[in-house]
Amino acid sequence: MEEEERHLEGSGLPRFSSFELEFHTPSRAAEQPIDFQTESSKRYDAATFIQKLGEEAKVDQSCIAMATTYFHLFYCRHSFQQYKRHVLAVTCMYVAGKICEYNKKKKPKDEKEIIVGFRDCLLQCFASIFYSKKDKAKTPPWKKLRKTLWAEVCAAEELLLDTIEYNFSITSPYTHLMERLRALQEQNIYTCTEEVQHAAWYFLNDSLHKSVCLQYSPQTIATAAIRMALLLKGPEPASKGLFLEEDVSALDAIGLQMMDSFENSSVSLLNYDFSSSGKFIA
Repeated sequence: MEEEERHLEGSGLPRFSSFELEFHTPSRAAEQPIDFQTESSKRYDAATFIQKLGEEAKVDQSCIAMATTYFHLFYCRHSFQQYKRHVLAVTCMYVAGKICEYNKKKKPKDEKEIIVGFRDCLLQCFASIFYSKKDKAKTPPWKKLRKTLWAEVCAAEELLLDTIEYNFSITSPYTHLMERLRALQEQNIYTCTEEVQHAAWYFLNDSLHKSVCLQYSPQTIATAAIRMALLLKGPEPASKGLFLEEDVSALDAIGLQMMDSFENSSVSLLNYDFSSSGKFIA
């Protein structure tokens, strides 16, 4: 996909339009093309896998968001037909994990320890997610699997770094989400109830399954998640007028993508219990 020189404010990432993402990705232009629905399904599947991988590896949600963003960007420049999405997912988590852990410790001498430790953790997590107890008998010998997977991750890492243009300073929407929620609490504690916070967190988590991170800035995505939560769980008078300074058309477009998960579900969005959407750890 040949994107114009447009970048998302606050992230340095290239910006793609919904038209480009639907009709002009490398997977659509491949020799054996796949349609938009198939590509969206592959993105959703891989984002779910990255989420599980990050949870197993006990990294925070911002790190998972970074890995997922790298994944979506990679497949805007390469096709799903050419590169294995689950290997690429591990590679994205590996790169994001190194960045996040390294930034936390801020000790150059710990770099080797971080890389080796996180590598071992990721490979173990990959095996535990991919091979259930029922399939244990079919699992290849661990040493062989580990060696093969690690070789593929190392090969993919160099290509991934070139694809993301060594951009290691992606702003997390979770940072903006927590800042905005705190500000709302200070303004009107009744408006920003615990139920609203859980719903906003859920919508932001769910947005990682789609390529919305390549269409809008982290600030706008976080705001859209809060707006959706307030519309569903907040008191109506209090939720009106909070986003007058925002681009409402962008918030509406993001909101529609965030609601996709419920489109074919028998679960009512209004009655959904958002309290299981995860911990508030940005």
